[in-house]
Amino acid sequence: TQIIQLGDNLIQCFEAVKPLATVLQPPLKHPDFKDVQELVSLFPSNIPVNPFVLHAEFGNFVSHALTHERQTNKKLDTVAKVGKLAEGFKSAFPFTNKAYRLLLMVPVTVAKDEETFSRLS
Repeated sequence: TQIIQLGDNLIQCFEAVKPLATVLQPPLKHPDFKDVQELVSLFPSNIPVNPFVLHAEFGNFVSHALTHERQTNKKLDTVAKVGKLAEGFKSAFPFTNKAYRLLLMVPVTVAKDEETFSRLS
């Protein structure tokens, strides 16, 4: 039953962060405002983010990233690659960078939870 409970908890975790993946994963596209609103709800309460600001900022970031792809002839085909680009331009796209940092933390958090569970059994 503990394994079933862990599986259920992981499914809930992935459902909770689904807005991050919906907006941020490649291929990059201009997001729907509704998806950005859901993404904003995942930010920690000490980071106030206006969904209108993030929507506009991420739209600009997508345009920048697509231009970067064309100019460098390097595909931004993974979240890690796009996150690295966002990190490089965090002063221009601060909330976009924070969103990618949140998304890139999810696998580490899930792996840590699995490791903790393994030690318990």
